[in-house]
Amino acid sequence: MDIEKEYVCLEKNACVYSKHIDNDEDYQETVPAYCDELFKIVKCSAHSFVTNVDCSSSEVKIFCKTVINITYYNENMELAYADFEEEFIKNISIDNLSEKAFATAHITDKYTNFRVINQKRIDIHIACDIFVKAYDRDSSPCLTSCFSSKLRLEKINSADIVATANCKAEFDDEFPIPADSKPIKRIVNCFAYPQLTETKIINDKMLVKTNLNISILYTADDTNCECIRCCNTIEVSKIIDAVGIQEGDIPIVTLDLCNVYFKPKCAGDDRLTVVEIYGDLAMSCVFVREAQETIVTDGYVLNRECTCKYSDYRCVKNGKFLTDTVMKNISFDFGTAINCIKDFSISLSAPCVRNEKIAFKATACALCCDSDNVINSLNNSVDIEFSIDGYEDALASVWINSVDYSIVNDTRIDVRLSLSYTAYCFSKQVVKVLNEIEASDECINFPALTVYFGKKSESVWSIAKSFSSDIDMIMKENNLENEILDTNKVLIIPGI
Repeated sequence: MDIEKEYVCLEKNACVYSKHIDNDEDYQETVPAYCDELFKIVKCSAHSFVTNVDCSSSEVKIFCKTVINITYYNENMELAYADFEEEFIKNISIDNLSEKAFATAHITDKYTNFRVINQKRIDIHIACDIFVKAYDRDSSPCLTSCFSSKLRLEKINSADIVATANCKAEFDDEFPIPADSKPIKRIVNCFAYPQLTETKIINDKMLVKTNLNISILYTADDTNCECIRCCNTIEVSKIIDAVGIQEGDIPIVTLDLCNVYFKPKCAGDDRLTVVEIYGDLAMSCVFVREAQETIVTDGYVLNRECTCKYSDYRCVKNGKFLTDTVMKNISFDFGTAINCIKDFSISLSAPCVRNEKIAFKATACALCCDSDNVINSLNNSVDIEFSIDGYEDALASVWINSVDYSIVNDTRIDVRLSLSYTAYCFSKQVVKVLNEIEASDECINFPALTVYFGKKSESVWSIAKSFSSDIDMIMKENNLENEILDTNKVLIIPGI
């Protein structure tokens, strides 16, 4: 039987690949000729980050950069500093990606090992975790209209990732050291962490404002190489282009400090009392849009034998946006004596979701003096979790607002950490949608009234479909308030 029908294609960006990938890289670095020679390494740290992600029909290509910083003593036991940059590409095979596919990637540093070969050369091994998510367009045909039929409509609150964006925000600023400090001899270390302060979306663009909290460690003239710490905060903002985003979309912004360069400058009195700092931040953004959808999940043609065909529609149902600032008290036991802390920093790994919790690592790096007043670097990590009870997954971003610490005993530091996070939490659901009805040519005549013995928990819709009747008429005729029967009932089924 030919019936006039109308269709629509339901579409969503669905995650088709999600995986943590271990990655190791080996580098050989030579200290530049203008730098002092290596005598003793104080701190060797490496930070890797994503610069771009490309998708093709069968591969995701992740472009990455590693920035290596070393603080060391020269042969005169004076502190010095050097940094290096390396690039690497990670290729991941994923079959059957469409031209609409896109991917996101974040890197978490795991550890850095080094070996001094001679006074100019150092070999470095890094290990990191690359967290990759690939998204592709998931579509499902759905029947929306069918002549002389009854269609079951279901409204769901769903969400879709409508866009992603990766960009860099450059910064270039300067600030003075405290007025009572002696002029800078040389800068020997820099710790910095970004803090998200504001996002604002208009059509196709988003303004992102951040604070970059900076701690500089330097030696000064006439202080016998004593280290001095200077802190400052600079503002970094960026307008991000993302085609298709609208006011009301939910942004999840991940910040990652990339390159940081610094040098002392002369003030008006020709003394080195100003720090110039420049570099860039990586901003990775995912935009979520909530909407209410009406989906046809079932149907039948009146007074006809009919066959229905269904398909699976994968969607996010009843998601929730969370944002909060929390205090976390954590402890780091370094297992070695701590006499005096010259500088201290916390870095956070990319968050992941497990067991209905947002989980990540906080890694501490403390530059401490030993009993001989020689500086060493101490490192340790602890796990931190936020509960998202009732949700199986989330898109999340976490950043540091402030760090306070105290030395508890010879080996332990207690830290009071102010953290903020944003997260879009959700659970995945598969909904059966009706994509076709085929009806027989022969008409079936049902009685004007039929008595039916309904069973507890039976659906009135399924009863109406089996008798080719109308659910609203059945509920009105039998004074029913709920579509699911709460007890066994004798029902009157009107014919149509």
